[in-house]
Amino acid sequence: MKSGMSIHKICKIGFMGVAACLFLYGCNSTPSNKENDNASNIERINEGESLAEKASIAEEESILMNAVTNEDGDAKEEVVENDGLDASQMINVQYVDDSVYVNAQSDAEKLMSIQYPQLEYHSQDSNDMIIKILDQVNNGCKGEADSYHSGYEDLARSEYKEITDWEDGSYFYYSKAYLRNTSSKIFSMAEEISSYAHGAHSCCYYNTFNFDVMTGNEILFSNLISDKEALYSALKIALLEKYDASVFYDEDTLSETLHDYVFDPSFGELTFTIENDGVSFWFGNYDLAPFAEGCQMVTIPFEGNEGLFQKEYVSE
Repeated sequence: MKSGMSIHKICKIGFMGVAACLFLYGCNSTPSNKENDNASNIERINEGESLAEKASIAEEESILMNAVTNEDGDAKEEVVENDGLDASQMINVQYVDDSVYVNAQSDAEKLMSIQYPQLEYHSQDSNDMIIKILDQVNNGCKGEADSYHSGYEDLARSEYKEITDWEDGSYFYYSKAYLRNTSSKIFSMAEEISSYAHGAHSCCYYNTFNFDVMTGNEILFSNLISDKEALYSALKIALLEKYDASVFYDEDTLSETLHDYVFDPSFGELTFTIENDGVSFWFGNYDLAPFAEGCQMVTIPFEGNEGLFQKEYVSE
């Protein structure tokens, strides 16, 4: 699992930070709809593709993409089935509402909205390895949500006492599960997290979960990549082919940031998922570009890059 780079520190932008943000990054300090700023980042990274178009592509590639809520905004449960798993094997994706209220009364105002996914395995046959993997995924999703809760509850309660016109949505944490690969060899999922802490705007980042289904071991960046130099070049080319150069801070900064991601473990590993046809790399707010440019994602295909990835993770 790869977590965002100290993202909770970034997302809480106070009054002093607003001016600095505007000066350095050109971000919008007065969003018209804070909760929706990053709710559709999965659309933005695909350059405006509609959900219907992505759903069609996902079906063709056996990639699973799940919505967090139904049209009414209520949490829902989805049963997801993928051709990569045996037909009797299914994964339920259920979204847990762990919101915090001002007090215990049923009609109390909501202090913090918190929602995150939990996965369940349902099958006629037991599969201890899949259950073990899903337990780790669930612990990771819950742990990230709990971190937001514990990190901001005291601050939210303090601000609530000082603000007379408190609004729901002043603090929120919503995450979506995107199952990218559930084959007999690999489990891969991206978690898109949108959070807000009563600052200038919300922000989005990604956690990813990649496991070897045969062993139950997590697939790390170091396990996956066989040629870092080639990956660095391929990532830069793919990003500049998919996005206009003006999206990024500047080309030199893009080069330096990608180099740090690929070659410097202390900088933080790249967030990736292993697809049927390649490896996708996910970048949240501020990773490569100003907030206003949203998130970015590119896929490096297996075909044509045979020497870049370890052979055991390359789909034939």
